[in-house]
Amino acid sequence: MRTKIHDGSRLDFIAPRDIHVDEPVLIGNIFGISFNTVKAGDLVAIEVVGVHELDKDPALVFKMGDDAYFHKVKKQIVNAPDGQKTHPVGYITSNEEQDSAKCFVRLTPGSEGLNDRRYLVVTAAADTDAGEAVVAGDIFGVATHGAKAGLSLQLKVEGTEDLPKEAATTANFGVKAWFHKTNKAVVAVADAGNTLEIGYFVAPALADETTCKVRFSI
Repeated sequence: MRTKIHDGSRLDFIAPRDIHVDEPVLIGNIFGISFNTVKAGDLVAIEVVGVHELDKDPALVFKMGDDAYFHKVKKQIVNAPDGQKTHPVGYITSNEEQDSAKCFVRLTPGSEGLNDRRYLVVTAAADTDAGEAVVAGDIFGVATHGAKAGLSLQLKVEGTEDLPKEAATTANFGVKAWFHKTNKAVVAVADAGNTLEIGYFVAPALADETTCKVRFSI
């Protein structure tokens, strides 16, 4: 025999601290939006599903369908994990440009299984533009937003992208791709000390063309 308690969209907890209405709250591994204002020790109702407008990191660009993470320090939504500082909460349901302060998020309980291997946060070694190819040590990625030197920079480290290519380079589908760290372009031949192997060409690379399609990963 089954007994339904409620639909599960709102859960009650003992507040670990003072909480304000509409405040994002993370209690254990459960994230939600507070339904009421309470003092520490009182009962607080947390909405754990639905689409909500939440504060986002204004440095980031969001695309609808991006994974959504709650940054525990910034108290904002980001679209890539940052170790223990972030907790997966669902999916972005709005397109947001850099400098926008809000975003729409579809909360999805049990989002701990979100794929977090596609992105990595590093410290920008130099001023970086969104979409720029970046080498950080032996890690290659594509910047998802612009950042000044010394600030946090989110890199897409796995995927397929159009990348800058040396005009003289030609390659067939499936050939290994290297990134030339000095010329900041993809080549098809390694140059010890100057290139980093990043993946494979997934479309023919033609002479005189300055971009190529590469599948890269770490």
